[in-house]
Amino acid sequence: MTFTPDFLSEAQAAKALRAHVLPPGITLLPRSAARDLAISWSLVDGENGRALVAVCEGAICWLGPTDLGEAKAKRDFKTYFAQASLTEQHLPIMTQALKANPPALPLLLLGTPFQLSVWRLLLQIPRGQLVRYADLARALGKPRAARAIGNAVGSNPVAWLVPCHRVGHSDGGISGFASGEDCKRRWLMLEAA
Repeated sequence: MTFTPDFLSEAQAAKALRAHVLPPGITLLPRSAARDLAISWSLVDGENGRALVAVCEGAICWLGPTDLGEAKAKRDFKTYFAQASLTEQHLPIMTQALKANPPALPLLLLGTPFQLSVWRLLLQIPRGQLVRYADLARALGKPRAARAIGNAVGSNPVAWLVPCHRVGHSDGGISGFASGEDCKRRWLMLEAA
């Protein structure tokens, strides 16, 4: 099946990204807060693939697909939360996070102030639609910051639920996804179905 990305127009993207409303159940903390956390994690199979999913204080704090290998997924997770207490333990919420159309789940996002501002914008992108990095830069009032935006999108710790896969290039391309282009294409096709 051929997949053609469906990008919002610049005006549609501006309207969608204008809200900046943080959905209920989402907590934003500085990355330094990770050292005080007790985190449960597990490799989980779901409707959208296999991923390493982690939970802290009842909220999803990591969702990393294993498309580029389980060893890489584990290494990335353990590096990100190097200062936290990690326990391998499966929790029911982890399976919910990998549903094709997941319910609203509590999220705990840890990042720099700039990363958190970008991730807030990602939560505004409508399901099944794509925006460009430049759209996110304009929405933040930093029209020349598309590359920095790309770095923040790529460092999103809760892929799929904070939909970094809904961002593409100005030329209409969808390459450069941290979990691989195949994963990004699969997720976009799943949302389009």
